[in-house]
Amino acid sequence: MPGRSTITVHADREVRPGRAVAPPIHRTAAFSAEDAAAFAQGAVAPRGTDFYTRFGNPNHAQVAAVVAELENTEAAMVTASGMAALTTAVLALVSAGDHVIGQRSTYGGTASVLLNLLPRLGVTTTLVDQTDPGAFARALTPRTCLILVETPSNPLLRITDLRAVAELARAHDVLTMADNTFATPLNQRPTDFGIDLVWHSATKYLNGHSDVSAGVLAGPAEILDRVWDVGLPTGATLGPIDAWLLLRGMRTLPLRMPRHNANGLALAEALTSHPAVTQVHCPGLSTHPQHKLATDQLSGFGGVLGIEFAGGFETADAFLGRLRYPRRSAGPGRRGVAGRASGVHVARHAQRGTTRGSGSARPDPAGRGHGGHGRSGGRRARGGRRAARRDVFEGVHPMKATKAVKTTKAVKVMTKTLLRGGTVVSMDPAVGDLDRGDVLIEDGVIVEVAERVEAPDAEVVDATDRIVMPGFVDNHRHTWQTAFRGVGADWTFPEWALAMHRTVKPHYQPEDVYAGTLLGRLEALHSGVTTMLDWYHVARSHAHEDAAAAALRDAPGRSIFCLGAGWGTPDPVDADIRRVRSDLPGDGPVTMALGLRGPEATGMDTVARELELAAELGLRTSLHVEASGTIAALREHGLLQDTTTFVHANGVSDEELRMLADAGGSLSVSPDVELKMGFGPPVTGRALAAGLRPTLSVDDVPSAGGDMFSTMRTAFAVQRGLDGGLRSRDLLEFATVDAARSCGLDTRTGTLTPGKDADVVLLRTDDLTVFPATDPVGTVVSAGHPGLVDTVLVAGRVVKRDGALVGVDLPALRTRLLASRDRIAAAAGVPLDGTWRPRPEPA
Repeated sequence: MPGRSTITVHADREVRPGRAVAPPIHRTAAFSAEDAAAFAQGAVAPRGTDFYTRFGNPNHAQVAAVVAELENTEAAMVTASGMAALTTAVLALVSAGDHVIGQRSTYGGTASVLLNLLPRLGVTTTLVDQTDPGAFARALTPRTCLILVETPSNPLLRITDLRAVAELARAHDVLTMADNTFATPLNQRPTDFGIDLVWHSATKYLNGHSDVSAGVLAGPAEILDRVWDVGLPTGATLGPIDAWLLLRGMRTLPLRMPRHNANGLALAEALTSHPAVTQVHCPGLSTHPQHKLATDQLSGFGGVLGIEFAGGFETADAFLGRLRYPRRSAGPGRRGVAGRASGVHVARHAQRGTTRGSGSARPDPAGRGHGGHGRSGGRRARGGRRAARRDVFEGVHPMKATKAVKTTKAVKVMTKTLLRGGTVVSMDPAVGDLDRGDVLIEDGVIVEVAERVEAPDAEVVDATDRIVMPGFVDNHRHTWQTAFRGVGADWTFPEWALAMHRTVKPHYQPEDVYAGTLLGRLEALHSGVTTMLDWYHVARSHAHEDAAAAALRDAPGRSIFCLGAGWGTPDPVDADIRRVRSDLPGDGPVTMALGLRGPEATGMDTVARELELAAELGLRTSLHVEASGTIAALREHGLLQDTTTFVHANGVSDEELRMLADAGGSLSVSPDVELKMGFGPPVTGRALAAGLRPTLSVDDVPSAGGDMFSTMRTAFAVQRGLDGGLRSRDLLEFATVDAARSCGLDTRTGTLTPGKDADVVLLRTDDLTVFPATDPVGTVVSAGHPGLVDTVLVAGRVVKRDGALVGVDLPALRTRLLASRDRIAAAAGVPLDGTWRPRPEPA
């Protein structure tokens, strides 16, 4: 095989037209044909070069020939940008109902495709930690059809084990694509490790002169023909002049890359000892955590570095300002440095692995295969395997009867959103509150909170006469009971248990669970709860569980599916937890927790086994506890952990509350339910005295209201009545940052902090029930109600606007829930006229 320098100069020799030594620019929109037959042939030939420039051009063919040989692939094609190459390929290779795996540390544009574009098309996505090869295996689902990797990654220069990913994908008949922009084929060829497709932003190293925006895609000809079929109608075409400039730039790639490699490593080594630098991200450094893998996979490390400064943004900005030659620019270039803080925040958001707006997979109800995903080299097509896909309702999809939640239309995705002129209650002491302030959001992440933010290219949301605050976090709610709202307002706890678990639950079908869970989650969103833990204990079948998870996916909020065993059953749940966990890998908008049954119901050995399982699967746990002694027993057995949230705890002693505080555990208080059902006064004040930060939850709507405003108000009034303690800000902290911490999500949500996800609610202050809102926090806690919730954003996505949920057919869902309630009530033989009063047998 010829050397790389020879390839870049001569690989296009077979497609050079005429006898020109320097290739001419074919600056024409169309080409003539000799006759009708030739014209017809040109109109259908994939990646043609002499019919119409949108179909192909001789300058395109020359670039493609060089790229294909450099990347050691059968063919290549050019596009108008690297994003055009990625997006066109993905759109050609996935269909609604498919699942795609990406990685957390990735280019912001790639993250936007995975987190914003694909979910709107009915494709679910999962972002994983690419430094852990096992993470890709854990993220696989029966619907996975594509894995996207990027190595070294932008901007943290993390390395993906290409061989491990390729072997995993091949074993499961999944296609793989690698972004090779930062490595270039001079330093790394992903196909040598088994990767199927390779793409580049050719704007960067391949062109090398910052005068072209272009992309390339290389791989098997059969796959590229299908990609071309999509690129043709979308018009992702590179102009002939740009193609000519790209080819000219690639001629010198073998001369440029060794210098990039040497300079980048020398600069990285010099910066590691600088007192203002806390970390240098460069895989060529021996201190890089993946240096061994990088040296095995790469022959050079390129000229891109990630630098972290001790002084944060200000120091970084000063550093950039003192550079003599490089310029601040939007990306790496001939004389550029990428210095925009917004770019860093986009990368941080992607790194955390949030699949904002993953939307809901729409499985094919008929179980049809999606053929056409075949591989070159004789690999089998994927259609047969997909035909065997099991629907979550074993033939009846929950949304088949009523398409009431239009997830693909629920959000208007913008790269930038500016919340302008609101009263900002950030809940972050470092940010503070602003009487009048702006919040800038980029790709779902809060970038800046200030009195005035200039962002002329952002979509502006007028927040005048609005309180702008973090969304509420409810860490304990049983939504499957939504259809029986209000019927238990007068019930005690034994009456509720008899009614819901022994009387109506046996008649619940999967579609009933789906309807109740979906409406319950939408209700929470409607009232400003952006994050909710759904404590599920229906436990009738796998289909019931899958229905609940599907409903949470179909609601455009951040949800935690807390799966527990049936009420009072000692049956083992390990296999079931693992089964559900495989579909909720932990990086999407719907994640998973484990609902513990407690030692009273099953014994300490079962609790120990379930905690061990939770630790293995990376799950937080939740446990209902009433009587004193449980927490002490758990501590005695070494089972009191900081990943468990204890619910209620009204009968727990002060000493045990101190034990819980010492262990770093969490406490969830449901004041309305606890007072009504006879649990006793909420432990809010006692928890604070013990060193615990309590959190708040709704519990269930048959007995209480479903909004956080009334929950805060009850907790506030009761504790003030008991000891005069608490401030209104305490209650708001319980319902936001403290609850987020109890869910392990405080680095992502709970405050309006730059770098966190934009989970934001806007509350009206011009409503007569709260006007004038002189003290915003006091107003929210003492007088707030769901009618004030004007706008709700989850990870930057607008899910409620102007007081109405976006993309939700509420009349259809109401009809569906009423039918569910009436059917269950008839089957259970219970009245719905307000006279139902369950009669538990005397103890």
